[in-house]
This record gives sequence, structure tokens and C-alpha cells, in this order.
Amino acid sequence: MKKNIRQPGDKTEVICEECQAVRKATWNYDNYLLDDGTVVKEVMLAHCDVCGAQAGLAQQSSYLIRNAREKNKRRDRTTITLSRPLRDLAETRVFKAGSSSMSAVEVILLSVLAVLREPDRREKYLLKIKTLEDKKLLKSGTYSERLPIRFNRTTAKLLEEVTAATKLSRSEFVRRAILLEDNLVNEHVRTFTLV
Repeated sequence: MKKNIRQPGDKTEVICEECQAVRKATWNYDNYLLDDGTVVKEVMLAHCDVCGAQAGLAQQSSYLIRNAREKNKRRDRTTITLSRPLRDLAETRVFKAGSSSMSAVEVILLSVLAVLREPDRREKYLLKIKTLEDKKLLKSGTYSERLPIRFNRTTAKLLEEVTAATKLSRSEFVRRAILLEDNLVNEHVRTFTLV
């Protein structure tokens, strides 16, 4: 079976957008610029022999483009600390609803944020979160469970807004979110789980 990869110096014919014509081109490694301004290094590209413009991308380098795009889509990440009883409660709540590819804490946090995303419910639920300070589970155990949480930029922005509004740290907000059980939040938990 013949291996069909492009090597530096190989020749090909391409339609050059700059020349607006079919031209001979030469393959070589070069930097490729994505639409968002990201530079992808060492991509096998065909350059027009007449004007020098990039005129082709070798299939063998498509993974580099895909990886760069995926890296740009990466979700924001934070680490929160929980007590073992709070982590256990989160796992139990999600287990009862079904299963999810996300961590139980992420499911509950996203469920609470989904409710808070609704403007007519935000004030009521922020008040509920603030008033959970006397719950026994908030005070039991040490906050020794470190848990990374990932979310998209929109969710990260919402989390920043609600933590600022409640004057709580991210970890404290998440701890209280785990304790916030009502029908609306539980409905969202079920949507994030697979039954």
C-alpha cells in the first residue's frame, strides 16, 4: 500500500485564490492562520509557485488545525473545595436522577445556574442560596475534597455574576448550590442526567 503523504518539495496543481487560476504549487511546512487569529505551526501547505500564496492544506495536517480549534474552545476551569459529606450528597442526588458523563457537582452547579439564568427567578434563588448558611452540612467535615470544574465562557460569566451578587466565593457558592434542593432545580438535574 502506497503511503500518500505530502513531503516538502513535492509539486501539485491547485486553484490559487490570489491568482484566480490553476497554478503549480510546492508543498512545505509553514504556519497556518485560523480565522480567530491563532497561528498553527508546522502545517503542510501548498504555496502557489507564481504568487507564493497559501493555496492548499495537506490532509495529513488536518489534525493540527482540529487540535488548535479544540484548544480554543476549551472550557474555563476552576477548582473548588468541598467536605466529604457535601460531595456525598451531590453524588447521591445525581445518582437518584440517573447518570451523567459530568461530575455530580458539575450537574448540580449547572442545574442551579440554569435556574439563575432566568431573570424572573434570579433574585428569589440568590436569596435562597444566601440563607443556606445555617445548614448543618455546610459546617460538617473539613473542606479537603478538591474538585476541578469546567464550564463554557457564558456559564463562567454567570457564575462570576452570581458569586458577586451573593458575595460568596466560588467554592462557597457551589457548596450551597449542592444543598439547594427544590422541584425546579431537581428538574434541571434530571435534564443533565441520562436515565
